[in-house]
Amino acid sequence: MERSSCRSAGQRRRPELLAKVADDDMVIVSELSRLGRSLREVLALIEELIHQNRCCLVLIKQGLDLDPQNHRDITQKIC
Repeated sequence: MERSSCRSAGQRRRPELLAKVADDDMVIVSELSRLGRSLREVLALIEELIHQNRCCLVLIKQGLDLDPQNHRDITQKIC
């Protein structure tokens, strides 16, 4: 799925992403800023993906693997 820099979350196909992901899926994103236009929007999407949908979220540029299965610390640095 490709995301663009359109203004609304609907135009960026966020609802489509959330409808398609399931438990234990992995969502790979080039960088954190691709998830939303504001910090609030980004954090809400991360919360929904990781805690509600139980997905693993990989942020390439930041080198982060946000994994809901790791109960101690969901942020693991990847190389």
